[in-house]
Amino acid sequence: IHKELELAEVTTVFDHHFGFEGFWTASTARASIEPVGAAATLIWEEVVTLKAGPKLSVAALRALAWAIVSNTAGFRLPLTTSRDQSALNAIEKLLGIESDWREPYLKEMDIGVLANLTLALENDTKTVKLSRTQTMSVGQIEVHDRVCAIEGLGAMLATGAVFPDIVIVAARGSMRTSLISTQVRLIERAARFYGIGIEQQGGLYECRLPDFRLRKMILPDIQRFM
Repeated sequence: IHKELELAEVTTVFDHHFGFEGFWTASTARASIEPVGAAATLIWEEVVTLKAGPKLSVAALRALAWAIVSNTAGFRLPLTTSRDQSALNAIEKLLGIESDWREPYLKEMDIGVLANLTLALENDTKTVKLSRTQTMSVGQIEVHDRVCAIEGLGAMLATGAVFPDIVIVAARGSMRTSLISTQVRLIERAARFYGIGIEQQGGLYECRLPDFRLRKMILPDIQRFM
């Protein structure tokens, strides 16, 4: 919850991350937590239920469309469902646009991420609670080109910038995801868990998964191998 928002002020929650159902059940908020690729899909379905689609502003429609494309990595993520596809198609129809904007939008996001990786990680790093006394910081970078991302991380490390415990590099181009860390023992644990090898890139250690996943799919694994 946002620090300026009290729990009692939350009326409805839309989420595609599981694990907090009990918390919201105990609150007065109505929670819609379902296994879809993007939480924005659930918001759109609520809009449809209320028959409010034509009343939304262009800015609001665009924000929903951007969120669906981003959260599903352009529908590459295995968690993507037909509901996500249907939601985006309906929003695009209201906006009067074709689907050819999606890949240019993702590439534009890449440019922003790679231009300032330090800021990108500051804005997309989560602290995971492993136990009562142990936490771990897990950052995420989603880009097309894995090599460019890792080179950028190496340059960032060389400047002495603060590095999360693990950085997840989800590469759309190769449809594979890497776990990157400066801590070799941490990556060794990940490699043993997944049954794969380790590569060293300067001061960085990489455990490259055979498939494409985002952080929301990897966090349960991290809690297991740690």
